[in-house]
Amino acid sequence: MNQIAKIRSLKSSAAVPKPFRDGPGFSGTTLTEILMALMVMGIGLVSVASLFPISMLRSAQATKLTNAVLLKLQCEDIIQALPNLARDDYDASYPTPNRILDNVEFTPRSVAWPRYEITNLIQLKNFNVVAVIDPIGALYNFGSPDAKSYGKDPYNLHGGSASIFRFSAVRKNAGFNFSNSSHKESALSLFGSNDSWKSFTSSIEVTVNSPTEVVLLDAKLDDLTVFADSLSSGSVGRIVLVDINGKQSHVSQVAPGAITGQTVTLSAPLPNNGLYSAISEVRLELFELRYSCLITIRKQLISLGRSFPFQPGDTNFDDDGNGTPDDFSEIGWRTTRDPSGVQLDDVQPMGGDLVVFFRRDFSPLAEQVYSVENMNKGQVGVQPGDVTIRWAGNPEAKPRLREGGWVFDPQHGYWYQIRSVNEVGADFALILLDRPAEVTGQYLMVPENVVNVVEFTAY
Repeated sequence: MNQIAKIRSLKSSAAVPKPFRDGPGFSGTTLTEILMALMVMGIGLVSVASLFPISMLRSAQATKLTNAVLLKLQCEDIIQALPNLARDDYDASYPTPNRILDNVEFTPRSVAWPRYEITNLIQLKNFNVVAVIDPIGALYNFGSPDAKSYGKDPYNLHGGSASIFRFSAVRKNAGFNFSNSSHKESALSLFGSNDSWKSFTSSIEVTVNSPTEVVLLDAKLDDLTVFADSLSSGSVGRIVLVDINGKQSHVSQVAPGAITGQTVTLSAPLPNNGLYSAISEVRLELFELRYSCLITIRKQLISLGRSFPFQPGDTNFDDDGNGTPDDFSEIGWRTTRDPSGVQLDDVQPMGGDLVVFFRRDFSPLAEQVYSVENMNKGQVGVQPGDVTIRWAGNPEAKPRLREGGWVFDPQHGYWYQIRSVNEVGADFALILLDRPAEVTGQYLMVPENVVNVVEFTAY
């Protein structure tokens, strides 16, 4: 019995936990150590988290550059296929049938001559001009008295609108007549990105009244009214009709006034192939311009002859058919030959650049031209290389200058990138350009939202 009692006693004592004792064999984590660990872990988490916005920014930049390259290639292909886009300019004020003017930057009616105070043929010999092929810009400035000028002075920094010819380049509309809605759509499609169409409303209950008229039975009248108001205010719209099998689609321009209630009149009739007797779906889309481009060209005039009076055209021949041979208006006429036998088509461009924008601002404020100092040929300034840009003490006219942004010399047709913004004062800023000035300049534009500027030699 004593042995059994002893064993029971040992088991009973083993079940009782020993009290906690502080000593060399026991340790814990202090609050200070926990806080230090949290701080180290927080630094790591913040560093990792900061990578996400940076990666998103880099991704957006890469997307813009990719789309810029695609639009550049698109414009080059278009100009190669349709070279007249780079030469023609439509002017409704010019008498028919010559409302599409060839090489408008070479004609006496061009705004280039007043800019340089050109008044006679002698001054034109071997003269350089700048032209900007900008049909979308011309469209957004349609009806404006200075629509043919790329470069403006809305803040009146240069002493009145009459001085605009001193610093603006010639804007050409590429021969598009913007009174025609189909010309609008063509200009936007050729010089803008193809993904700019935004779906506004749709319908699946459609009645075909005729090849040029459909009724959207399930479309909301409020939506159609807003869409029609957008067209009336200058927006470009189109209608996409999908055939009954869902395999073909027909796209037609929707002109202002083409929507009455739920009835839509098509600019382009439905194909007579038996597939559009019934429609499975209709989409109304508005053009929301994202990527767009323009082309700036530096050219040299044709030789006007070896000796005075430098008469243009075939000698004693009325090239332009205005009743007077060898007169001032024959400069730039397509068939013009001067006494030296040089034809206009033989003149090669001195250079050009294709400029891609993302959500370009088409307001006059975006084309403000600023006076500059220290922009001398072969250098970019004096401190060393700082170019001074001024806005005449008008704080509202202050341009948004940033590293990596672009500036344009509208007098000579050169683009420069801003390497750094070194000092900003109340009415001036010192900027460093990416390279020495090609020519001595007095003016610069600071267009915003320029994605890229690339050399253009496609025509």
